[in-house]
Amino acid sequence: MRLTKSFIGLGLFALSLGGCGGEDNAPTESQQARLARYRAALPSAATLQAAVPEASASNVLGDPAEAPLAIVPIIHDVNGAVVDLLTVIETVTSQPPTVYSELSSEFFWGLFPNDDGVGHIGIYVRENPPGSDFQYSYAIGRAPENAIAGFEPIVWGGSNPDADNPDFGSGAILWDFEANHFFEVAHNDNYDEQAGTRGRFVSVFGRGPDEADASKTVTLVYAAFANFQDHGEPPVDAEYLYGQVDDGTNDLRFVDIIGEQDFADGETEAPETMSLHAAFLNSGVGRAENTYSGEAIADDETAASTECWDAALDRTYYSWTLGEQTGGEGEESACGAIFSQSLTALGVPSLANVPDYQRALLTELAETGIPTN
Repeated sequence: MRLTKSFIGLGLFALSLGGCGGEDNAPTESQQARLARYRAALPSAATLQAAVPEASASNVLGDPAEAPLAIVPIIHDVNGAVVDLLTVIETVTSQPPTVYSELSSEFFWGLFPNDDGVGHIGIYVRENPPGSDFQYSYAIGRAPENAIAGFEPIVWGGSNPDADNPDFGSGAILWDFEANHFFEVAHNDNYDEQAGTRGRFVSVFGRGPDEADASKTVTLVYAAFANFQDHGEPPVDAEYLYGQVDDGTNDLRFVDIIGEQDFADGETEAPETMSLHAAFLNSGVGRAENTYSGEAIADDETAASTECWDAALDRTYYSWTLGEQTGGEGEESACGAIFSQSLTALGVPSLANVPDYQRALLTELAETGIPTN
């Protein structure tokens, strides 16, 4: 499964910022303090971006492990979406805001001409009423004309920042390709509906001290691609969990990915399912456990494999099963003192451990799209 970076579609965010802000609508001193809080509430790349494991050049023995090679493109794709999106938000909101609304506790930037597409782009950041799920919310939206009345969000996010640490907090973010698709259908006569991007990308995230040991920092990013379809490719439904536990000396990073797609390129009627659960210690030595099922495998059997690698990401152990067949190379003891047992036995989190409330929030956003309030 490859979630191509082309789904990012940053062409629709090519903005002309020349008209942003100005002396006539410069925030007052009290509004400046509020604006600083709003900007600090926006998520950072450190919170949402997964680290990409990199091999060491010092070890050339052994064949490259397959699991890291499979994981890295997926992480790159997710990182690309996150970094590009946050770059747009940071670039625009670093400018003086165009409008501040006392009534809605909202700063608004725009509208700016969309240099690579139709219409205009704008961004808002607002503080929500007490008791809301998120203290702050923000959105990137489009408008067919230079009028805020036509503003339609296509990216939405909610944030609960940590008052004591700007790198801690929780939140959610939704990239609604469906909303963008229907905007294009309505306002772009040259839009190719068959080549457009459809579906939604949703992420629920949090970063903060470990409840059991405050010396450790825990990061969890739970994301999903819902009915995601890029340029006519078969639709993908995929769940993604990225996490990190860092005690200042060592850090454990883990991913769990479950994807459903026609991996056999249309040769079967039903989609196949692939799962990949992996962990890296200090972005190096690690273990992965993979399963694969679907009509592409005879008699609807399940294939499974386990792989371990060293700090250079070179394979040290590999085993596989397909029905009653087995094979592999090396001994599991070569996985090292830590990874010689399964990830479940080690207690490495997986998608099965995602809290019910996070799964419910993500499912609601994936199914219904941009919140209406």
